[in-house]
Amino acid sequence: NTSWLSRIGQSIVGVLIGLVLLVIAVIVLFWNEKNSVETAKALQEGLGVVHSISPAVIDPGNEGKLVQLSGLAATADILTDKEFGVALQALKLKRKVEMLQWREDKREEKRKELGGGETTSTTYTYTKVWSETPIDSSRFKKPDGHANPAYTPHSQEQSTQTVTIGAFRLSQALLAALGGYEKVAVVVPASLQGKARGIDGDIYIGQDPAAPQ
Repeated sequence: NTSWLSRIGQSIVGVLIGLVLLVIAVIVLFWNEKNSVETAKALQEGLGVVHSISPAVIDPGNEGKLVQLSGLAATADILTDKEFGVALQALKLKRKVEMLQWREDKREEKRKELGGGETTSTTYTYTKVWSETPIDSSRFKKPDGHANPAYTPHSQEQSTQTVTIGAFRLSQALLAALGGYEKVAVVVPASLQGKARGIDGDIYIGQDPAAPQ
């Protein structure tokens, strides 16, 4: 329950915070527009001086110049997920794990009262969802009956250290921006025999995939 005076106080605080955020928003907007103009000018200047080069050989004469090239990114490194017996010659290897977990949703309803007060009713609902991120059920309003088990194994991603395009070596920043993943079919490892089964190239850990727990 919130009294009329408390609501007035909250409104004043909200107005003050809004004014501060407005000033910050104007500053950020100005800064962003300034950067956009500078970036546009830099790109326009670069368009006039960029050189297209072959990735087959590094020409010392291009040192310090703006260049562009295209080619096939390649690596000789092998990326390995020992836990699931996967070893591939690849730029990146990502393991995606999801677990069926309880999720808490919170809904509030406000009702005006006589005299200017206000009553807030809060309802908590619990739903089972597949999530790649562990959900801490100990922080639930009603944790009893909604406990999530320990999350294992976890998702992970690894990248090779040496990627080349012809004679050039790709930076880690560019490698981190690469996407275009393709699914790799996996088989149930010996450590999970009897606890898991393969389904359409995935691994399901549990008793019945039609009725997950």
